[in-house]
Amino acid sequence: ASGTEVLWVPSMNHRMWQNAVTQDNVARLRRVGHHVMDVEEGWMACREYGPGRMAEPVSVLQTVTELIGHPQDLSGVKVLVTAGRTEEPLDPVRLLSNRSSGTMGVALAEEALSRGAEVTLLAGVMDVPPPEGVRVERVQTAMELQVASKELFPECDVLVMAAAVGDFRPESVSDSKIPRSGTITLNLQANPDILAGLVEDRRKNQILVGFALETENPEARGKAKLKRKGVDLLVVNNPLDEGAAIGGDTNVVRLMETGKAGRKLPQLPKRQVAQKVLDWVVKRRQTSRRAKGSTCISPRRMPFHAPCARSDACASGRSARWARGPVAGSISTASTRTTCTCSSGIGRSARWSGPTVSGRPTACCPDSV
Repeated sequence: ASGTEVLWVPSMNHRMWQNAVTQDNVARLRRVGHHVMDVEEGWMACREYGPGRMAEPVSVLQTVTELIGHPQDLSGVKVLVTAGRTEEPLDPVRLLSNRSSGTMGVALAEEALSRGAEVTLLAGVMDVPPPEGVRVERVQTAMELQVASKELFPECDVLVMAAAVGDFRPESVSDSKIPRSGTITLNLQANPDILAGLVEDRRKNQILVGFALETENPEARGKAKLKRKGVDLLVVNNPLDEGAAIGGDTNVVRLMETGKAGRKLPQLPKRQVAQKVLDWVVKRRQTSRRAKGSTCISPRRMPFHAPCARSDACASGRSARWARGPVAGSISTASTRTTCTCSSGIGRSARWSGPTVSGRPTACCPDSV
């Protein structure tokens, strides 16, 4: 009743969690805008194994921090979002189009903006207004969207292609209203695959997210489209699913990436779907940074050349890394493992809290950001 954010952190036996009544209640909470954390899978106090364990306290703290105030984990990142539908004119009165409202694209733009991104919204025809604070570029047809996308794409760090682009357009457009005269024949030609074209021109470290609507076998068709388009993440939805109707306030999507099984999210408000998508983007950017490689520094400031092998989550939402191997030219032992903890300030270096070698802590990498 207070109007504040509500977070639920479930914990129960796996049979209770998988019970249909429990799942229905969780879905109902999410539909009304409450936040429900995912349970974890593992051993329980009742000595049974399965999904139902409470999320780790660090994850709960991170989620609470995000709800209290949005993390600025996209600060300075240039995000290009396409939204809405395209319209292809038949004559001055009629057109070919689809039912997309633009709600999902606007939610993505709002979420990116709230996380500190510099957002450009490339908007087709929408039933909802664009958010304040974003740069808006308007288009109508698929060809206009293609031209504008090619112009704006080189500037962005992240592209989220949520616009519903028409697959076809008339071969010719009449200058006057086509008279009603019984049956008519329309000759259509395919519009270009805008996203696939942009993939070919991408620069290193750009992240591309595509959306796909499938009404039949969305898992298989999503995998085929993911491979064909070459994007980093494909968000697939079926408007025939309950809670995923075009123009509605909620959506049910699958997040699909190369080499991994698709992950279907429960029915969520579109703003929360946008949060999940951009959470993935943030993690991918952090992974890309780690993949560039860095040299760990020992307490003596000497290079520690063994690669970092694992990441431990920090309460701030950032990552501290640990490694094992030769320490400042000293002994090498597989049993030397340490645990890296976060310092008090966001963005500060991590520090070791584990065992030592020759009276000194083992080498520690800085934060991954």
